[in-house]
Amino acid sequence: MATYHPYHPPMCPADPSGIYAFMTRIDARLDRIENQMKSTDIILGYLVSRVEEIEERLESIEENSEDIENKIDNIDSRFDDVDSKLEDIDMDVLTNGIGETIKESIDVSLDFGAVERMAAMNHNTNIYRAVKDKGNPVLSHEVTLAEVTFPGGRTPTSRGLPLLKNPAVINSLSDNNVIGYYQGYYPREAMPESRDERIKAIWKAIGWRLV
Repeated sequence: MATYHPYHPPMCPADPSGIYAFMTRIDARLDRIENQMKSTDIILGYLVSRVEEIEERLESIEENSEDIENKIDNIDSRFDDVDSKLEDIDMDVLTNGIGETIKESIDVSLDFGAVERMAAMNHNTNIYRAVKDKGNPVLSHEVTLAEVTFPGGRTPTSRGLPLLKNPAVINSLSDNNVIGYYQGYYPREAMPESRDERIKAIWKAIGWRLV
């Protein structure tokens, strides 16, 4: 009767302890790790490239933004120049035809009250021209004069003086009112002795020209 011997698979004669198989598994695992690192490196390289691209675009945007801001500043500056020129033109038109005595009385600061005063004087000057126009005269009693404030901004009517609404009112002023108006318009000047000279000075102060 034959003797039974259990089967044992033969071991690799070159790897009696299984070290070869173990090292093979390690090599395979290292290969996977290296492949993962390569993939990660590729991804990181792509990300770095994208970041650099984004930074370049941001720099371009910043440069364009600065260029736009410079253009806006330039436009603002040019608008300021235009506004300044328009103000000069408006002032030239406003003061056109006003006598030298009136121009000298305008304060250099040109505050709002002074501008109103000049506008009223210019209005009265235009009315004078219309009244004196021989081709198409306007009757003096049909016009309405603007109230011209005293230097300092106070109105004559606030001092109890009658409103000089037309030439007839000026010619019929009482002596006291003539004095009040003259002192109001010329506070630092000596008063002429003649009533006619005082009235002429009042006419001139409100922008009306006498010949």
